[in-house]
Amino acid sequence: MDLTTVFLQRLERDVEAAVEQAVEQATQQATEQTTQRVERMMVESMLQVKFGEIDDRLAQIIDPLMERSPLERTEAIMRLSRQELLDRYSAPRGNG
Repeated sequence: MDLTTVFLQRLERDVEAAVEQAVEQATQQATEQTTQRVERMMVESMLQVKFGEIDDRLAQIIDPLMERSPLERTEAIMRLSRQELLDRYSAPRGNG
């Protein structure tokens, strides 16, 4: 086997490994994004079922709710009133 053949085989293996890694990372990223979208849709649906619509104030608490565990955010939506949810998950307002 000459040096060129060895080099080409090694290059082929390295390229295959890089492609496999890229595909794996892309698949993982797509799965995570899909999971986040589904979880967000569930939060939005729960808010719509409980409050009828998602107005601007409720829309602002979706991201803070998404930072909580699925159980914690489900429990909060199910147990707390609209005002309690807004008080707990709204960003603090500045004084000036």
